[in-house]
Amino acid sequence: MDTVQDRTLSRPADRTLSRSAVAPPEREQLRRIPLGLLRPRSDQPRRRMGERGLTELADSIRAHGVLQPIRARQQGEVYRIIAGERRWRAARMAGLREIPAIIVERDDERAYLEALIENVQREELNAVDRALALKRLRVTYGLGSWQEVGELVGLSRQHVHNLLKVTRLPEAMREDVRAGDLTGKHARALLRLEDRPEEQSRLWERIHTEKLSARAADRAARSATPPPAPPPPTDLATLVDEMMAGLTAAGTEGLHAARDQLLDLHHRLTRVLERR
Repeated sequence: MDTVQDRTLSRPADRTLSRSAVAPPEREQLRRIPLGLLRPRSDQPRRRMGERGLTELADSIRAHGVLQPIRARQQGEVYRIIAGERRWRAARMAGLREIPAIIVERDDERAYLEALIENVQREELNAVDRALALKRLRVTYGLGSWQEVGELVGLSRQHVHNLLKVTRLPEAMREDVRAGDLTGKHARALLRLEDRPEEQSRLWERIHTEKLSARAADRAARSATPPPAPPPPTDLATLVDEMMAGLTAAGTEGLHAARDQLLDLHHRLTRVLERR
């Protein structure tokens, strides 16, 4: 029969959860939970778990065990995973029978918030899923700005915006990011060419066929980016028209002052022409 070993520990509420979803400090239990009693969330923020990464994590767990407990809450006779589904899946692949878990009391809203925040804060999670988690945080909790979202999860506003940009990539490229075939830095290189989809696609193919590093991809994107076009030359007639429009708005005094300046310019141009 599956049994649960447990002990109690004290943990203050996470400082990051500083809004209405935050519960007061509480008692939590660290237990060893049989894998068969754990259930994943149906609204898991992480949308894709690459098989390669899971296999590597399973190998690590097989060699060293699960070093960081997952977080779960009890629902009747089973336990719903709040954070750590990937560790749970890898532990099953590694042949473990149980896993360390911190058992907490959470309502659905707070549990989902914790799962979102954990996914956003984990640097090893792909940039696409982190960005989607940020978007769900803002919509779900009615946050007014991306700066508020950043404050909630402990990221700068610039970091938040850099993550969100990745969602502008075409679907196939986003899937490569999710699968781990492209890094976040590769994605940023491709985003330099988002207004030129053909060149973007060519660079994407080169990243795969030539095994370009993120730095090499960025250099290629920069070299493919033309320098900004110089402003079109302004002919004299257009310049005079623009000047007259501004002077008309300035009123009578402005027109008199402009007339005196133009007369002075006329005399100076006349002297230059006489010398020739």
